[in-house]
Amino acid sequence: MVSNSDLKRLARLAKLSILSENVDSLASDISDIVKVAQTIDDVDISRISNMGESEPQKMRDDVVMQSLSADAILKNAAHKRDGYFISSSGSMDVSGTADGGESE
Repeated sequence: MVSNSDLKRLARLAKLSILSENVDSLASDISDIVKVAQTIDDVDISRISNMGESEPQKMRDDVVMQSLSADAILKNAAHKRDGYFISSSGSMDVSGTADGGESE
């Protein structure tokens, strides 16, 4: 059970302000949440194998392959500028500021 003093201490550590009239209700609510979380301890996992003990994953060899050029990648782009894709939504310009406004 989360006591009112525990709740006030947690609120202070988290830099949260709680109204005095809400402390009892909030402490009760948090206690209920903790009770639900503690039900995890009641789950029988004895028949579940430890996934960390399974066979290691087989990894493929790291092979250098030919990649596409920037021109080939941008060939079908609807909007491009200076070798980059441009958003078609118009909500951001290439300067990185919303609607082309000045950045701060």
